[in-house]
Amino acid sequence: MPVNNSEQFVAYALLYYAFALIGNYKSVYIYSKLKTHIMASLVTGFGGFFFRAADPSALSAWYEQHFGINSMMSGEPWLQQGGPTVFAPFKATTNYFGRPDQQFMLNLRVSDLDTLLEQLQAAGVRIDESRHNDEIGKFAWVYDPEDNKIELWEPGDES
Repeated sequence: MPVNNSEQFVAYALLYYAFALIGNYKSVYIYSKLKTHIMASLVTGFGGFFFRAADPSALSAWYEQHFGINSMMSGEPWLQQGGPTVFAPFKATTNYFGRPDQQFMLNLRVSDLDTLLEQLQAAGVRIDESRHNDEIGKFAWVYDPEDNKIELWEPGDES
């Protein structure tokens, strides 16, 4: 059930909220699923990624040089290919991101992990020795100049 405007969203939400209030468990479940569907039809993807940096200009230039991600400093937004995006909060105690104070980890989909790693190594980028391969794909990790761990992912055939 696509939602075409905010009035339609409000109407559907109120209708199903009313059913949930006077109905049974099944009505609450239907309302919950509908609400999720409506929100998913309104949110179409990531529009940006914003984070703090000690030197925003230098870090922007680094990401553009090594990954082709142009920042808004260049005047044009980065246009990326479509594909799966994972949104996964981790426990506050995770060590998966590297240093404990790193609050996020950027995961970049890549088309040829081995070639990219060769290029990054030649450019002097710090590369983690760990690698992981499974049915989801191939993974490697690198670090930007401000020591943010970055996950590189070459999707497998089934991803």
